[in-house]
Amino acid sequence: MPRTKKDWIGIYLILYNTVTTLLWSYLLVLVSYHLFLTPTARAALFNPIPQAATYPTASSFIVSHLRKVISLSTPPPTSSASKATAGVTSALEGMAFALVERARATYSSRGIGIYTAFVQSAAILEAVHALFGWTKSPLATTIMQVASRLIIVWWIGEGYETVRH
Repeated sequence: MPRTKKDWIGIYLILYNTVTTLLWSYLLVLVSYHLFLTPTARAALFNPIPQAATYPTASSFIVSHLRKVISLSTPPPTSSASKATAGVTSALEGMAFALVERARATYSSRGIGIYTAFVQSAAILEAVHALFGWTKSPLATTIMQVASRLIIVWWIGEGYETVRH
């Protein structure tokens, strides 16, 4: 039985969605590897004492001073259980801080930012699919969604260095 145009469009859409799913999955693997599995990431995640002086940003400065104020107003733990809880909290804060600092370098690590821009650009085809009526998505909504993502990736992400960091 020969395939109709509708059959070929269905096959194309399945292929398109499969390829984009694989590309986004690969990007997720790259980001996960960068955040959790590189040797420096593992060492940084388990370093409970971050060196705030190496991160001279306004937010790190404010957080550093707020931590000092909060720690001064909190009475020191007296029981061994509360000391252990304070130690765990300190270690978790250090791990969270290390993870956030590691995430700041994700865009430039291993070309993840460039790869994201190209994979996101494939979403232009979603607007084409809506234009030709191959999907039931409304054209205006699809164009707005794709355009907003492309603006973030190509204009804001590429144009402003502070955004990349």
